[in-house]
Amino acid sequence: MGVLTGFHRLPPHVVTELDADSVSWLLGQSDDDSPGLALGYREGEHPPCLGVDKAWEDILKVLYGTDEYTASAALESDLRKDLDNWWEVRVYTPNEVAQGAAALAGLRLDEIRALALQRELTTYRGDPIGDSIDYVLHHLETVIEFWKEAATAGDGILSSTG
Repeated sequence: MGVLTGFHRLPPHVVTELDADSVSWLLGQSDDDSPGLALGYREGEHPPCLGVDKAWEDILKVLYGTDEYTASAALESDLRKDLDNWWEVRVYTPNEVAQGAAALAGLRLDEIRALALQRELTTYRGDPIGDSIDYVLHHLETVIEFWKEAATAGDGILSSTG
């Protein structure tokens, strides 16, 4: 398994207002609620989020390894190095989320499973994927649903990997 990854759904105005302080607040690295308040959240309120545990790198490996390039490319926005020093942070605009959700909606998990096993794909660590394919596809399914919900709401997404 890879590294921890999470996704945060953000209204369009929040996507455009992100800075290092608000990202630290979103990632739970700050006890100061003022960045969240400045973004329009109430004290103690946070945007919807999804954690995919350590499945992220393996999700990408499975998608690339089964020739699902459109879906895998949609999930890999450019890193925003200016937003955090400890985590890999990616920001997806509402338009990118809508395009990504459309690409993800076309995935057939049963076909991906069969092809991953047939091609004897390996995990991020080099182990045979067969031992963790259910874990990886379960998390991919949650990513698909999360992106669909974000696209339906017209939201952007911030992802963090660390």
